Amino acid sequence: MNIGLAFVTLSLFSVLKKQPSNAAIYYARPLSHRRHVPFHSPPSPLCRFLPSVAWVSRAFRVSEGEIIDAYGLDSLVIIRLFKFGIKFFAVCSLVGLVVLLPVNYGAQEVENGSSFTMDSFTISNVKIGSNRRIQQIQKLKHRPDQFTIVVREIPLCIEHKARDCCVDHFFSKHYPNTYYSYQMVYRTDDLEESVNQAKSLARKIEDMRESCMAKRSRDRLSLSGLLHQETSKAALLEEKLQALSHKIHQLQRKDILQKKELPVAFVTFKSRSGAAAAAHLQQHSHPLLWITEHAPEPRDVSWRNMRVSYRVVPLHRLGVLIAASLLTVFFAIPVTAVQGIAKYEKLKKWFPPAMAVQFIPGLSSIVTGFLPSVVLKGFIYIVPFTMFAMAKISGCIARSKEEIKACNMVFYFLVGNVFFWSVLSGSLLDLIGEFITQPNNIPSHLAEAVSAQADFFVTYILTDGLSGFSMEVIQPGMLIWDLLKSCAYGRQRERSPYLYSFPYFRIIPLVSLSVLIGTVYAVVAPFLLPFLVVYFCLGYVVFVNQIQDVYETTYETCGQYWPYIHHYILLAIILMQITMIGLFGLKLKPAASISTIPLIMFTWMFSEYCKMRFLPSFHHYSLLDAAENDEVDEKCGLLELRCESAMNAYYPPGLRPVNFMASESTSTPLVVHRVDKHRKRRRFLRKEMEQRVHPSFIRRWTYDVFLSFRGEDTRFGFTGHLYNVLCQKGIKTFMDSETLERGEQISATIFKAIEESRMAIIVFSKSYASSTWCLEELVRILDCKKTKKLRVYPVFYNVHPSEVRHQTGCYGLHLANHESKMRCEQEKVKIWRMALHEAANIAGWPFQNGRVEICYC
Repeated sequence: MNIGLAFVTLSLFSVLKKQPSNAAIYYARPLSHRRHVPFHSPPSPLCRFLPSVAWVSRAFRVSEGEIIDAYGLDSLVIIRLFKFGIKFFAVCSLVGLVVLLPVNYGAQEVENGSSFTMDSFTISNVKIGSNRRIQQIQKLKHRPDQFTIVVREIPLCIEHKARDCCVDHFFSKHYPNTYYSYQMVYRTDDLEESVNQAKSLARKIEDMRESCMAKRSRDRLSLSGLLHQETSKAALLEEKLQALSHKIHQLQRKDILQKKELPVAFVTFKSRSGAAAAAHLQQHSHPLLWITEHAPEPRDVSWRNMRVSYRVVPLHRLGVLIAASLLTVFFAIPVTAVQGIAKYEKLKKWFPPAMAVQFIPGLSSIVTGFLPSVVLKGFIYIVPFTMFAMAKISGCIARSKEEIKACNMVFYFLVGNVFFWSVLSGSLLDLIGEFITQPNNIPSHLAEAVSAQADFFVTYILTDGLSGFSMEVIQPGMLIWDLLKSCAYGRQRERSPYLYSFPYFRIIPLVSLSVLIGTVYAVVAPFLLPFLVVYFCLGYVVFVNQIQDVYETTYETCGQYWPYIHHYILLAIILMQITMIGLFGLKLKPAASISTIPLIMFTWMFSEYCKMRFLPSFHHYSLLDAAENDEVDEKCGLLELRCESAMNAYYPPGLRPVNFMASESTSTPLVVHRVDKHRKRRRFLRKEMEQRVHPSFIRRWTYDVFLSFRGEDTRFGFTGHLYNVLCQKGIKTFMDSETLERGEQISATIFKAIEESRMAIIVFSKSYASSTWCLEELVRILDCKKTKKLRVYPVFYNVHPSEVRHQTGCYGLHLANHESKMRCEQEKVKIWRMALHEAANIAGWPFQNGRVEICYC
């Protein structure tokens, strides 16, 4: 049943993935990065509705280097977990099927008329006393967190009644050569609420305009009264938006923010080595003052937990531990009920009406095999989300730490309930009658329970793998939600992609549990191993597809999940060894049982060696690596830029530049008046003639200024300040951080914004040429300068115009890198070089280090 359901689901997915209308679901990641999704025209209309395996072959063609470059090291960790499962259990399957399976099966005494079950292939068939012998990567791109530390429990300055001056004084005094700047963290609930309200109002205004334009195109003779009413509503909403914008600017004032300071700050240093040294030192004789640690990646910061005092974090963690323990204990109730269904023969004694099931052909196998695993899977599905919600209140300042904590809680929950309690509850149904009369036999029955539950875990693996992975790839919830939204708003409305972060807290524990089950049953029930190979192969294909096309990388931990996966695997090995000690003892083979004990010691010693040898590399950034990377950046002239970029990366969400302006001015009339056909025709001809005579006088611009910039260099610094100043002066400015809807295509959005702007400001920074996106923008800007009289003004931000003009220094390195990667597109790189040369010859403004950015703007 699982195989048939998986085949149908995967076939349906291959068809749905070909439909352009489902791109927002199955191509959410490429759309969010503004990459074009190719829907090739099929040779026949029916080809689009035929299943294919192209997405499967693509998964096996991708290399690990491509995964790291495009999706990060954390994504590679997930892929490596599935690769480990494939390789490990493929070898185990070969040994188990060739050696162990014949041993287990040949040891049983076959009776006439007996039925063949999974128990026929387990170690439970080996007779007591039988003489049968059983034989059985941290050099990455620029990361702002390498220059930054987070400081907690900052004391209050008595003189100024503030903490910011205390931070500056402390680090200027004790780190005079390496300290650069700081960013305080504030309690900005009201500010963030106002920003969210303003965004909501801006979306409502935009939706109202789209609705009005749709009505205008659908019914040109619609009543003017209805549209006039919508115009009035839009004007009222814009008044509210302006009032909110003014309120936001007031709340962002320094004197207001200073009253909401938290005892937390991000401190930026001039070099990686300076930050690494400061993070590892105790800053004060009082251990609960000036507590420092490496800052999480900017995208990884949990701003909500920044307000939690460091002193009460242990209480939060204790509360989460108690809540998780209670959930684990009380979850034993549904697990016991599920195992009661699986043990049908005993269930008939406890619940006689269940005998009616055996009179329906085929229903008994479904009820005792498929149904228990489905019910258990349904209960388990909600557990990761519950644990993740608990982890969010544990006081972690990084989202990745919250997910890692949730991973641990979910894994031990699954081990306790799905594995141990499933094994014990299945055997307890057999032990109820003997529990009082023969208590000495309980240990032997518990040891035998592992092999007795083999059939249940085979079904569980099939349900979790075949059915679970096929449901994961087809995204049924998103399909239903998209259908409901389409019915409510209509298909003509442009949809944003359904983009979500990768659910590490859900995937890693479930897959690790399968590794544990397979490891324990590798000797006990080797017939389970081929199913695990299929499980990991399907999981590999599915999650390569999900990483490439569906899930977004919202943060990067540089593989912090791998030490925990390593711990789960070693735990599975130790559990398997303990199980074998008990089973050898039951078979009256004391020599084999005693010989297994040293294996536990060797496994533990190997675990301790790995902790000493490899674990520090995951948790600490070495001073040697920091110094080497600083030296490389200093030779390239990038060290100061990296430092400044790190400082700008940790602005609190409420202080970042935001655009609340609608895409069009309210001066654009929403009302369509009745006019006769001849008047429309005359107006059309007159407009066409005016455009031919002098188009520059009658052209209506959507934007006054288009900003082209490298986000990681200046988004929260120079360009962010420039954008705020232009908006405050009433100059309508396009900045792709907020105006652009995620998922819109380059040709439909960015290029259109360039063409509909009066002027463009190009902010040339150190990393501008490293982005192919920026270079494509530059080419289009210069084309519009020639064809549409677009005014272009370059700003040379910490670069000399000659570097841009002749592509020397950083610009030369970036262009050479593009040439090496784009060997088949050398002509495009030549066009970029010509565009840089042309733009650098335009008179612009230089900006050098040492100037105050906001004053310059």
